[in-house]
Amino acid sequence: MKDDPNKGVQVSQLNAIRAGGFAYDMEEHALNSCAIGLPVGVHGSTLLAVSVVLPTERYAKQRQAFECALRASASDFANRLKLTR
Repeated sequence: MKDDPNKGVQVSQLNAIRAGGFAYDMEEHALNSCAIGLPVGVHGSTLLAVSVVLPTERYAKQRQAFECALRASASDFANRLKLTR
């Protein structure tokens, strides 16, 4: 099996997401829908995250609002559950 030429980029993206960055699904799972996700923290050995799915046609206009809401929600969840990152 050949090495994936994008492996380094993918590993960098995953590291950024694990560090608290956003993950995006741009119609990769389903046509006409996008998703934005964010890690929340670790509870025991369980990794927790929160995400929202929205129609592609609304994504560009509402991306910033959803990112702000997700960041606030993830922080609130982590504080309430006393999670570690």
